[in-house]
Amino acid sequence: MKAIQLQTKFLLTPYQSKIIKTLKVVGVVFLFYLLFFNFVTVNEVTLNHNMIDGTVQCDTIPGFKLSAPWVQVSKIDKRPVRVSVDCACRNLTSKLVAFNPKEYKSFVQKEGWAYYWLRNRVSFNMGNKQEWRGFDNVLRGYVFDQQKYKFIIYYE
Repeated sequence: MKAIQLQTKFLLTPYQSKIIKTLKVVGVVFLFYLLFFNFVTVNEVTLNHNMIDGTVQCDTIPGFKLSAPWVQVSKIDKRPVRVSVDCACRNLTSKLVAFNPKEYKSFVQKEGWAYYWLRNRVSFNMGNKQEWRGFDNVLRGYVFDQQKYKFIIYYE
């Protein structure tokens, strides 16, 4: 047993400094990626919140983006989504809606900036077919209101 431990220790010693250097480089690159990069797909828009001056900007151009670490980025899917009220009634309970990126300022004024994906992630509404989470849950809250909002595109 001691011979195996000595042999493994002997093999790791020459490579130990290279392994540590590689892990440090990988760690720095990963941290740089987490702090500075985001990726926007064709079907997404991002709301970029600058924590220093408090401004919010909408980015609709797809691709890799480089931003400062004090800029928080929240992604919103702009494809149409069916939102529903789960019930056993015979009434129309679903609507097809989408987020309107041109009116993002009215949305931020009404809802505020947040990581919308995190909304309602821990949910206890287990009995339904559909569990509403993230931005779909935010849309669902505004769609069934009597007022029509500019930041929602309603499909009839």
